[in-house]
Amino acid sequence: YGDGAHVVVDRGFEAEQRAAAGAYGDGLLGSAARWDPGNPNVCTLDKQGALLELKVTKRSFESPGPGAFGSSEYSRVAFAAGGVAAVPVILARRVQTRLRWEDGDSKVEGLEIHSIYDPTATGFGDLNGASPVLVLKSRLLLERVVK
Repeated sequence: YGDGAHVVVDRGFEAEQRAAAGAYGDGLLGSAARWDPGNPNVCTLDKQGALLELKVTKRSFESPGPGAFGSSEYSRVAFAAGGVAAVPVILARRVQTRLRWEDGDSKVEGLEIHSIYDPTATGFGDLNGASPVLVLKSRLLLERVVK
């Protein structure tokens, strides 16, 4: 998504694909995402009473240079197993992404690091200096599909 000058990541598609792969647990397998490009910072997944909300709270990125750029996002993650009325478990997440490509190539390669924090360890304050409770590292390969 975008307006020609800016690009917005399709968080709905991303969240649905991660849920289908089991990244959010069995309770959200096959769940549908609610996401609006006009309000791109909030994405919600729900399925049979399980509710997950991802809300970006801070974002930074490099201006794309020759063949590469990176970004960093902090998010609040709220999960409630009993639906809207349940008391949610609150976590914090930082996603660092670095992408690179060759001119004229239809592929983009990347590295992504997801760090999950327990915000109660910092009193829900600044995560600077906090140790993550879980770190996931992924290699990405994005390829344009010509139809």
